[in-house]
Amino acid sequence: MNILIVTPDITGPIRNGGIGTAFGALALSWAEEGYGVSVLYALGSYAETESIKYWKEYYQSKNIELIPLPSFLDFEIDASEVRARSYRVYSWLKEHESKYDMLIAPEWRADIYYALLSKHLGLSFKKLPMAIVTHSPTQWADEGNYAMPDNLDALDIHSMESAVVQWADILISPSHYMINWLETSNYQPTKKRRVIQNILLSLPNTETFPKNTVDKNELIELVFFGRLEARKGLELFLNAIKRLPSESKQKIKSITFLGKKIASYHAEEKIEKALNPHQIKWKIIDHLDHVGAQNYLSSHNRVAVIPSLVENSPYTVLECMGRKIPFIASDVGGIAELINGADRGHVLFAPNPSSLANRIEKQLTEGFRVSESSVGFQQTLQQWIELPLILHSTQHVEESAMTSFPKVSVCLVHFNRPTMLAEAIASLRGQTYTNFEIILVDDGSTDTQAIAYLHSLEKEFEIYGWKIIRQDNAYLGAARNNAVSHATGEYIMFMDDDNIAKPHEIETFIKAALNSGADILTTVSDVFMDEIPKKSQRIWLPLGGFASPGLFNNVFGDANALIRKNVFDTLGGFTEDYGVGHEDWEFFAKAVLNGYKLFLVPEPLFFYRVQQNSMFRTGQTQKNDFRSLRPYLNQTDISGALGYALFLQTHTASKVNLFSINEIAHVSSNLIRNITGSSKKIAIQKFIAHTKANGLLSSLKKTYQWLRK
Repeated sequence: MNILIVTPDITGPIRNGGIGTAFGALALSWAEEGYGVSVLYALGSYAETESIKYWKEYYQSKNIELIPLPSFLDFEIDASEVRARSYRVYSWLKEHESKYDMLIAPEWRADIYYALLSKHLGLSFKKLPMAIVTHSPTQWADEGNYAMPDNLDALDIHSMESAVVQWADILISPSHYMINWLETSNYQPTKKRRVIQNILLSLPNTETFPKNTVDKNELIELVFFGRLEARKGLELFLNAIKRLPSESKQKIKSITFLGKKIASYHAEEKIEKALNPHQIKWKIIDHLDHVGAQNYLSSHNRVAVIPSLVENSPYTVLECMGRKIPFIASDVGGIAELINGADRGHVLFAPNPSSLANRIEKQLTEGFRVSESSVGFQQTLQQWIELPLILHSTQHVEESAMTSFPKVSVCLVHFNRPTMLAEAIASLRGQTYTNFEIILVDDGSTDTQAIAYLHSLEKEFEIYGWKIIRQDNAYLGAARNNAVSHATGEYIMFMDDDNIAKPHEIETFIKAALNSGADILTTVSDVFMDEIPKKSQRIWLPLGGFASPGLFNNVFGDANALIRKNVFDTLGGFTEDYGVGHEDWEFFAKAVLNGYKLFLVPEPLFFYRVQQNSMFRTGQTQKNDFRSLRPYLNQTDISGALGYALFLQTHTASKVNLFSINEIAHVSSNLIRNITGSSKKIAIQKFIAHTKANGLLSSLKKTYQWLRK
């Protein structure tokens, strides 16, 4: 069997971290068992130590193929970075799907979101089982750090992570605790699930490492073991140390903080402020990988303290038990599940300073002890080794032809653009799906050529039983509603006269609707400005039916969408504000807030023409924004707060955009003057570093491509 691991974190390129340790151990264990193992590394060429070339060679020596995800596709992606990366993973998988018998990925950052979405819609990857391992959902980690979302990408991430644990063929968790958390946090995880603890690999040359022994009659070195952040309990630990009686402090030789620093947390300042007045020696060690950390802890009279506020199934605890390192840990999350029942009362403490201080004081007096694991390490390894065979044996999917062909009413709206309308209708004539009708509403065209072209269509429309409806100009919402009132199909598909349907658009929409039971399907837009490109040059990549990010951005999709007619009627159709845009955004938000299923087809099914004088570019921003906010105002008691949040976001964004334009112009002009010969590469690297540091990613893309040329 050939297994593909897709992860943004893997031991080696990332120095330390639970996800990287877990997937590194999986890769090595499966390769040793004889499986073919490849790792699609979602961070591309990024490496915290050495180079990606070094790590490719290292993993190759272990019979593992490390594949850096390509940084660019041959077209631009208009989307947040987290969405764009997931789409690059999806695009890569489409090309290489046939090589693998199983795929496994963490839920964190949801790199296989679009791939799982396509599979959920029955469009691709039907024979490739996809497993999700839940390690640390971003929302869960934020709660543990008392952190609020500080950018809109965070809303995308929360939505995508919740989707992948729902759509996975199997969900694997190292703890029962995390399954329970997902269920009580509106994640709706799949019912196909297993609890398997993380693998603890035997360390190389363990016989050469020092053996940890603790003598209570000697001074003890306490080692805070974990990332230096709020969730890992740094402040709880510092407050507990301050509470220790003087005689207990005198038994402590020093305190070491063994873990990665987080730049925004300022751990060093917090430690200095808490410990220096007590004249306790301390140091931070933040450069070791997990092997180096275990080696450090194995020395005489060092005791690990793991005071996390929230945890899933931490490697810090597993490693201490595996290496016979004395430790104490907070009784939170899945920690107790890891420890043998007889040892829990001796090493666990409640997550508050008094309980931790009492535990340290008691252990200093009575002596620290080594704990045993609740599940044997070899038993855990065997469960993981058997998993691919079990999952593959349950994946029996046969290709089946469509047996149902529901009627689709294509609601096409036109105003004074006969040439574009002709292209739109021609694209519908070429559809691979035949059970559809066209309802063409002319929204009060005054152009003589437009009127003449409509007359020329009447005979063809009469032959096919299609309809041409003429009305006074009433704008998009009213025109589309008028079209639906004449529709006879089970589904309706909206299309503007400047859209061009790809030949398989209706067929793909229907196939996805029948497979998923979707109420609404939107699609990726293939964007162009002048001539229709032979292949995609730029796509607009929405997210799908998620209400939270949909308040601030149209993550739902374009009006070129397939909708069940009875759902459209139940929701009352589009509102009919004259001269105001966002009617599709408003409708989609209303549908999602009312519990209807909206999915995105992750393939561009139509060409979206961008024009300088389009309504999108010439609309009234404040009115448009209020229109997309309206469904939220009608659905929740905190509508005022949501309106204020949208106001703050839009006004802040306008300031950021102004800053971005000025800053890009300044930086670009300075760099361009010096781009000659060998300095070109350095200039580009500086430009990338500056724009990333200042959050100017949208301006980076085009400028970077220009510089590269």
